[in-house]
Amino acid sequence: MTNTTFNQRQPQKQSTFLKSNPVLRKVTNTAERADSTSCATYKGIIIKTLYFLATKVVGFVLFLFLSPMLAFGQHIQSGFFGFYIPQIMFVGVAAIAGLITPFIAIFASRTTPITGTLYTLSQGILIAAISVFYNGAYSGLIMWAAVITLVIVFTMLLLYTSGKIKATEKFNSVTLALLLSTIGISILAFIGYLIPATRGYVMIFAGNPIFGIAMSVIFIIIAALFLISDFQIIRETVENQRPKEYEWSVSFGLAFTVIWLYFKVLDLLIRIYDAKN
Repeated sequence: MTNTTFNQRQPQKQSTFLKSNPVLRKVTNTAERADSTSCATYKGIIIKTLYFLATKVVGFVLFLFLSPMLAFGQHIQSGFFGFYIPQIMFVGVAAIAGLITPFIAIFASRTTPITGTLYTLSQGILIAAISVFYNGAYSGLIMWAAVITLVIVFTMLLLYTSGKIKATEKFNSVTLALLLSTIGISILAFIGYLIPATRGYVMIFAGNPIFGIAMSVIFIIIAALFLISDFQIIRETVENQRPKEYEWSVSFGLAFTVIWLYFKVLDLLIRIYDAKN
């Protein structure tokens, strides 16, 4: 049975919602501690993180297996992009699950083992759909994106453990500012597209491959920096003897960032591929 107490040596609020991975908000704001036999461990977090990443692979394989069975009815083709209606409906359900489940995990952390699994499964399905819908054009890029993502993760882990990069309040603030700035640019671009007077200018930028590649690189840098914050939260979770149930939250938070990073790397590779072809 978990015996939780308040740690008087630690402030009750170590970070805010906006200064850390939102999936990990409850973990960063809690002051709970457990006894030595029921507290979170690095081993437990690693195992659960690998579990979430493995379910992403399961989702990928699942769609490749089901895709031929869903290839019936009306077929829509545009260039080398094509799909059947049942396929797109299945992917649509996965996309909706991918949007909803992280929010459920944020506000109901006890559901993380289930919601986190559904999220990672849905992301694997989306990745497989990219390969199937584009007739395998990006299949090689999907594998390269995985390799590059792993290299970035281990590089950031090395920089963090060596102390070369520290997750200070200033570091978190700068990372947040970069993220909000890029999101702000995207929102302004969308608004500009809706306005007839500025639509042409937006289309010029949107159609410029260099601008798209630059934005992808910026998002990759931001995602990589968020890994440092995740590593810090994992360290605090273990060293402050948080209850073992928090392993699910911090593991999903890290998996969430890794998957986000993966999609941004894949987006960059696709943009480069399209620019060359």
